[in-house]
Formats: sequence, structure tokens, C-alpha cells
Amino acid sequence: MIFLTQDDPASAPVDIRQFEFIPYHLGRHTEFLANLDNAIQHVFVTKYTEWYEAALKTLDEFNQYAGVAYDSASLEEFQRRVMRAEKREVIPESGSQEELAQFFLPKIIREATDLKLMNRITEWLKFRFA
Repeated sequence: MIFLTQDDPASAPVDIRQFEFIPYHLGRHTEFLANLDNAIQHVFVTKYTEWYEAALKTLDEFNQYAGVAYDSASLEEFQRRVMRAEKREVIPESGSQEELAQFFLPKIIREATDLKLMNRITEWLKFRFA
């Protein structure tokens, strides 16, 4: 979460003070934009990079099980796919490995439109999390 304020962050309500605030002033828009860009990079890019790395591990495990060598999508493509999916569905909590694998595996595989591949993924998920 990113909070913006024109006020002193110390005057924020107690229940949200632990979050980072980006102060902005109309006269210092260049500084504000730099701080906002930094916050966005930190919050969002880090999240997608961590998910990408976890998805790569899941892809390796799937490839070993299926005896195949599907290529991974680039980080940028993976991020676009996840962002599109976030508009339609909720990303599973990190505690459920099966739900995470089901959500991320089709998004990490470079060419994930083949019905045969989707059947393999379903089969692997049943085997892996049985």
C-alpha cells in the first residue's frame, strides 16, 4: 500500500502510521514523482519478481514430472499475465502451494495455450498435491 499526504505523516491516524507515507507539495512535483516511482518499484516490482522466481521453481518441478522442457516467459510477460489475471481473479494466499501452482504455472510457461499442456498441468497438480 502506498499512502500520499500533504500533511505531516506523524499526524496520520494511529492505525496506519506504521505504513510509509509519501509527502507531496505542489511546488515540489519532481521530488514527489521520484519518490512515488521509487515506492511503486519497491512495492510492485519486488512482488512480481518474487512470484516469478517461485513460479520458475514450480515450472522446473512440472517439467521434471512431465518429462518435458517448457520454456519460461520473460519476467515482463509473466508480470503482464499476472496483472491481467488480477483484474479477474484473486491471487491465492501464499500458504496454499497447490493454489499458487495452479494460478502461476500457466502464466510462467511461454506458450501456455495448448490444451494438451493444460491437461498435463491438471494431471500434475492432482499428482503433486494428492
